[in-house]
Amino acid sequence: MKRADKWIVMAALSAIPALCLADQVVMKDGQVSVVIDPAQLVIEWQEDGNLYRINDGLLNVDGQRQSAKKVTKTEQAASWQLAPSGLKVEATLVDGELWLEFSTGEKGIDRDYALNWFSMPGDLTQALLLPFNEGLYVPTDHGVWADYLPRFSGSDTTQGLKMPFWSKQVLPEGSSYQSASLYSIDERARFVSFLMANPFNNRLNFDKKSDKADEVKGSLVAMQASHYFKPVSDDEPFRLAITVGDHALAGARRYKEWRIEQGETETLEEKMQTQPGIEQLIGASHAYLFGSGLLAAEDVSDWGGLSKWFVQQSDLIEYVDAQTRNDMKAVVQANGRLNRHQQYLLVKAINSSLPLHIPTGSSPNDRHYIRQQYHMAQAHREYLDEQAGDYLLPAEYWGQGLSQDMIQALQDAGIEKLWLGASKWMTAFYQPDVVNAAKDQGYLVATYDSYNTGIPEGVNDSWLSAHLPDNVRERCAIVQADGTKQSGFRGNGYYQNPACGREYAQRRMKDVIQYGQFDSYFLDVDATGMVRDDFNELLSDSLLNESDENYIGMPQSAMAEAYNDRMDWISHHQPVVLGSEGGSSITTRGIAFAHGMETVGFGWRDPDMTRNRQSPFYLGAWYPDHKPAYFFKSAEVKEPFKTVFFSPEFKVPLYQTVFHDEVINSHHWHSDSVKFPDVQAVRDLASMLYVTPAMVHLSRDEAVSPDSPRIKALQHYQSAYQTLHETLWDKHLAAFHWLNEEGTIQKVRFNDGSSIVANFTDQQQRITVNNKKLRLQPTSIKAELIKEDDERQVLIWQHIPFADL
Repeated sequence: MKRADKWIVMAALSAIPALCLADQVVMKDGQVSVVIDPAQLVIEWQEDGNLYRINDGLLNVDGQRQSAKKVTKTEQAASWQLAPSGLKVEATLVDGELWLEFSTGEKGIDRDYALNWFSMPGDLTQALLLPFNEGLYVPTDHGVWADYLPRFSGSDTTQGLKMPFWSKQVLPEGSSYQSASLYSIDERARFVSFLMANPFNNRLNFDKKSDKADEVKGSLVAMQASHYFKPVSDDEPFRLAITVGDHALAGARRYKEWRIEQGETETLEEKMQTQPGIEQLIGASHAYLFGSGLLAAEDVSDWGGLSKWFVQQSDLIEYVDAQTRNDMKAVVQANGRLNRHQQYLLVKAINSSLPLHIPTGSSPNDRHYIRQQYHMAQAHREYLDEQAGDYLLPAEYWGQGLSQDMIQALQDAGIEKLWLGASKWMTAFYQPDVVNAAKDQGYLVATYDSYNTGIPEGVNDSWLSAHLPDNVRERCAIVQADGTKQSGFRGNGYYQNPACGREYAQRRMKDVIQYGQFDSYFLDVDATGMVRDDFNELLSDSLLNESDENYIGMPQSAMAEAYNDRMDWISHHQPVVLGSEGGSSITTRGIAFAHGMETVGFGWRDPDMTRNRQSPFYLGAWYPDHKPAYFFKSAEVKEPFKTVFFSPEFKVPLYQTVFHDEVINSHHWHSDSVKFPDVQAVRDLASMLYVTPAMVHLSRDEAVSPDSPRIKALQHYQSAYQTLHETLWDKHLAAFHWLNEEGTIQKVRFNDGSSIVANFTDQQQRITVNNKKLRLQPTSIKAELIKEDDERQVLIWQHIPFADL
């Protein structure tokens, strides 16, 4: 029977008369037999003479245990009803997969119901494989993980898990427990995977079991899963598939197949039809450009003359506060001998006073606000060139985050491909000629934009993307079940519904792209899978175009579709290569790249990382404006984050298995490739192993010449990544192996036969792979690439610490 036919079987079950009432449901498909306790959902799987316990069977609805009624069954299908909840359950065993469907029936529901359906059998579960970030391999008897994993409790399968499945490595019943490994695996071990066909309204919980004595083996981790039926979701059933495989990537592979079956995939090659610029993205490292002011310290040729002009002659001095005015008087008294701090104060004062002296003359409520911002930027440049040009370099060389000097330095370094992301579109509005120069060099130039949070003008003038028209900000605010509007990012303004205000968002994006002359675009948040139920009553008229008396609210599934529609519109109607944050699987339509999967933000609530400036773990302040320390300061990684996120033995390429040929992924912009020296080697090697691009932040003073350390870092990454990605961008990641017991030597293989081996240790290693002896340099990768002419290219790349560049 084909997989597509299983739903026909399930639909037909309701017509089958009750055959008998039994304590168990037994189904058989070829060599696979499954036994289910319908009331408690105990599930046991028998294959190759081994019995595997799939689910411990603690099913309840809102905490109430259930009984099974109206049980019907055939050899490969069964159905029953849970009482007293009334939920209907259907099960099929087809092509070696067990599909379960839970539904509320024709009557629907008038309140939320929590179906607590999964409880992990612990004694023989060796490890969990969880698509948090790129993918985590979690030994269930590991003390650090047992302590840390409960922090993930409450995770959903839209934003929490980046893909709606998980796997567990399990031994058969009757085995003696042994610690998890992907090297010396018991041949009877299997990888049981749970795929949520309905990824919405799910919740995972993790707990640490009571401490066990060292001599007692077994899982220290407890895991449960729940699904929530909600009136706002109408009659959406909850469907999931349970599969059993013999390798770590089995669950990810099955999810990739599922996406293909559902028509959800769109490869990079297919996306090129509407985004031809993707060709420039292939093999390109990524760099964010910081500093959005018109003037940089490097643009000043006469500090004494500029300071006297600003204080004694310009119209700008009146717009600065009293403290800055006094500071500027001290600058004048320095007679041109300004220290770095004084230079920074002067440039900041000029840049910040220009918008006050020459404002846009409009507000976000105005239809042509972006055009006015562009003209304002040009007016700032003309004013400063006319009034203070004698003390500055020629105006075409000005710029903080984007400048002619920076582009020239990158070109002189021999960097052929690069994605450049401006933190604000004003950077490009000041210097359109520099944007074109970068594009002529072959680079993609993008700006950051976001419609996730709306704030009033004047609340935070530097947060350009959050300045939305009053009517959009208020009307499109997400409303919670209690009727209150949901506060936006870090408590500012309101979170916005992506289905609302579409005309405004499309017009603004079109204007930003036109006036900034961008050929790429970064749309924050849309691809994170951060979906919510929205009970905003105003949406009934605006989205349905008619009054609907039965309207309750917008479910998570509809909000995901709205995010996808917005990204899809850009990719099909604007001349840019589109990217977004995260790349969660439910929101990837239209995007060619995403930031935040290979390294996510972490430790935001840790005081040593966020407040204690004396700590080696302190991430840095959010200033100075042109080069925030948060993005440029080196920091060590604190435990347990260092262990759980950056130990190679806990990394597994689940996301790349599914999306390698669909979405190009890199790090979250909070943590570029050189941010953390103590884990830089692991991050570098993992990126090369998975063939994902490095990310290096740049500012004007960090990119003055080809010998600047950050440009040299990009140069070093590109020396291998460009070749790797240009060879493998359209291939599938087909296999993943540990080559030693510790998991510090790893190998991936792609479907064309190309392979990459990474040595995460700081020692030279000699190993034998497929009867071939390999010598691996410390912290290095060795790739064997299959070229189009079937020739083989060997590529060796070794990590170099940023401090040594």
